[in-house]
Amino acid sequence: MTTLDEVLKEPTRDDALDVLIAFARLAGFPTTSWTVFSLARQLFEAEGSYFAELGKAIKNIAASGFNRLASGRWLDILSENFYGNVRKPAITTEGIVQLSDAGNIGPVTKGPGELWVANADASRRYVSAEGFTLLRGGTTSVRVKGESPGVAWNLGNGTLVQLVTSIPGVTVRNPDPGTGSWIVVRGDDAETDASLQQRNEDKWSTIGSAANEAAYRYWATTLVSEVRRVKIIESSIGDGRVSMFLAGTGGAASPTAVATVDAYCQVNVRPLCSRLATNPAGQRDVPIVGVVFVSQGYDVSRVLSRAQEALSGHFSALPIGAPLYTAAIVDVLMEVPGIYNVDVADFSAALGPTEVAVPNFAFLSATR
Repeated sequence: MTTLDEVLKEPTRDDALDVLIAFARLAGFPTTSWTVFSLARQLFEAEGSYFAELGKAIKNIAASGFNRLASGRWLDILSENFYGNVRKPAITTEGIVQLSDAGNIGPVTKGPGELWVANADASRRYVSAEGFTLLRGGTTSVRVKGESPGVAWNLGNGTLVQLVTSIPGVTVRNPDPGTGSWIVVRGDDAETDASLQQRNEDKWSTIGSAANEAAYRYWATTLVSEVRRVKIIESSIGDGRVSMFLAGTGGAASPTAVATVDAYCQVNVRPLCSRLATNPAGQRDVPIVGVVFVSQGYDVSRVLSRAQEALSGHFSALPIGAPLYTAAIVDVLMEVPGIYNVDVADFSAALGPTEVAVPNFAFLSATR
């Protein structure tokens, strides 16, 4: 298969500089006597950098006309103008924390944005999204949102234990309220190039009147921003039964997301001869137990936080039902700046065909 690299070679700065100097030499310029700080050499090196950037721009423009070659903002332009698809934005985590007046100092009143809470090492901070009043000796629930959008702010129950805003005598925690998670809105990263490219291709399958796997996948991932992963299982006995399983990057899709996708697909996508069942993917917590070794000069808590973030990204990119490998986790951790060795215990977490894994970092530690 012919590639763009074969058709259009992107010049480097040195390539461009060599060509310019060769022309100057033919014209009689004393190129071999130019010192590092000479004006002529500085001008030619600047021109070399310019032509290298120009070559990169030309290649990006050429790639922007092809769905599988375009990337970044070029892919956004192609998707919006040719496919009518807009990249899904990042989502900010929102959840409910509990404040307790253990020191009997109340009442304490704060407005939106005036209270900050965090996990133990303060690597993930959250700000109050609403005002509240904490009565003397009482407990109150407060809705908070992540400092930045992204899946890395989807921490587990019981992990928010630090008040960044100093209120002596008041404690904070984020327990399970009975729904399984303190999170109300799961955070998510911006849609990746690969995901957007797949949605662009899947849209072709929506042109016909009969639904197929790609059409179901397109509508599920387009209707609800939360849905990023879809698996379709058709009945093996040919009775028209189709099961669709949905997940986001942080875990199984919410009941609201499942209901929204199902309601649309039942009326507008499902053929009359088919029976569609829309479900959230199964969700399995996978404990990451082990030690990462941190080089001198790096902040251990920050490196550990980046390690957890890297693993979250790895798990969120896995398709529904994809196998899990300890070696892959080690590879991801070794790419984190500051980590020079990893000792991760083997785990037994063979996922079912409709499950997604959610990493649990409670026992991951770091040492020098």
